[in-house]
Amino acid sequence: RALDEEDELTLEYQPIVDLRTRARLGLEALVRWNHPQLGRLLPGDFIPLAEEHNLIRRLGNWVLRRACADLADGSTLVSVNVSAHQLGGGELPALVSDVLAETGLKPSRLLLELTESTIASAGAGAEGELQAIQRLGVHIALDDFGSGYSSLEYLGRLPIDILKIDRSLIEQVHVEPQRQEVLRAIGHIAEKLGLSTIVEGVEHDAQREALLELGFRHAQGFLFSRPVPLEDALAPTQIPRAS
Repeated sequence: RALDEEDELTLEYQPIVDLRTRARLGLEALVRWNHPQLGRLLPGDFIPLAEEHNLIRRLGNWVLRRACADLADGSTLVSVNVSAHQLGGGELPALVSDVLAETGLKPSRLLLELTESTIASAGAGAEGELQAIQRLGVHIALDDFGSGYSSLEYLGRLPIDILKIDRSLIEQVHVEPQRQEVLRAIGHIAEKLGLSTIVEGVEHDAQREALLELGFRHAQGFLFSRPVPLEDALAPTQIPRAS
């Protein structure tokens, strides 16, 4: 029912920023449900329900269309998460192509984020689908790298452009030399493979400073902004600090 209502599902956006200048480089779209009885629900409250009732593909497609329409005008990169239910069936490349045509968003301004587990569970057809999407000019990111198995094989084989480093790797980066060396190695591998990096979950200035010293340049997290409505995310003011 919520998928058919006009205003129950909505998107908030978290900025992806330049670590040095805090300038906004892009926005990650995150879905919210304004439930008429339960109030504002976060994805963890309803994504399992959508999966259980085979609505996750429809929900994911809605997010893709809405995010591309929201940001069709302007020059901001829009990042959208893709679920395992959307990948592997052979339909995703055509969907992405149709959404770009419908909304007028330039392919180079769309970033699709997929986790390693999403790609693995999608089966043998996943790599071909990602290659087809990449040929459209759309960017592909491997999300949450550093959690799970984080297979290095994927980095050398899959058609990805960006490595999103999981927040778990940076929690104590400012005080743990071993953690710093792990991140330095990841950054070096990404550079050698021609991949850009985005560090997730930056919450403190000490983390930001440590990441800059390690050579990272792009990040997102509460230090810069929580997920906010579109008009706030696009405001020309300085990106707010987390309260």
